[in-house]
Amino acid sequence: MEKKYKITDIEMAWNDHTLHRIESLKDFTLINGKEVFKGDLGGWVESENNLSQEGSCWIYDECKMYENAKRSGNSIGYGNSQQYGNSQQFGNSKQYGNSQQFENSRQFGNSIQSENSRQYGNSIQYGNSRQYSNSLQDGDY
Repeated sequence: MEKKYKITDIEMAWNDHTLHRIESLKDFTLINGKEVFKGDLGGWVESENNLSQEGSCWIYDECKMYENAKRSGNSIGYGNSQQYGNSQQFGNSKQYGNSQQFENSRQFGNSIQSENSRQYGNSIQYGNSRQYSNSLQDGDY
């Protein structure tokens, strides 16, 4: 499998974790139409386990992923969004703004999480759903 990105030597300390900036190894287009070119810097991951090398998933701006969080498919994260814990994002989902996804929550389908929203617990966001503003999503789906 051809790798989509590499982890750079650019590091930052965040919530007792060491995060690394990613760099694109090829050109591709994201589900929001943004083009990523070889050499572009992306967001921050703790390890390669956070962001899949397959599909068009990507993080950019100051988006941070750490702990056991996983993003795959065509899912994108940007702005100051954070994904951590055992959370998962996949499908065509989007996360941006200052939103946070954590614990065992999952987001997929064409769903969007934005602004200052928080998704956590065992909650699931999917389909064409939208979570925004200062909303909280929790529970056992």
